[in-house]
Amino acid sequence: MPTENAYRIFNTTSGADLGIYLGRDEAAAIAAMLVDADSHEAPDEDLEATQVQRLTADVYRDRACVEDVIGGVWWAGDEALARILAAADPEAEAIRIAAEEPMRGTWES
Repeated sequence: MPTENAYRIFNTTSGADLGIYLGRDEAAAIAAMLVDADSHEAPDEDLEATQVQRLTADVYRDRACVEDVIGGVWWAGDEALARILAAADPEAEAIRIAAEEPMRGTWES
């Protein structure tokens, strides 16, 4: 699975949703958001990071895809699709294959 987690960053004072950022932990995700915002300030106490599921899967009768919260979509190849459809938990199997064996399909951004 990915070594970085996904976090949704909120400003607790204004209620603003500042987006989803990747990081090893909450502090790293907030730091990534500050870099993206070209901020040279120390993180405010009113910034809060909540971990969100990074990968989600949609499995249909004839196709399977895994979506990454930062916009990528992995489409299962034929071999991966057969394994996904035969699994007891197809969505979990799709996520596992996309993360551990991405060459079994195609990532698009």
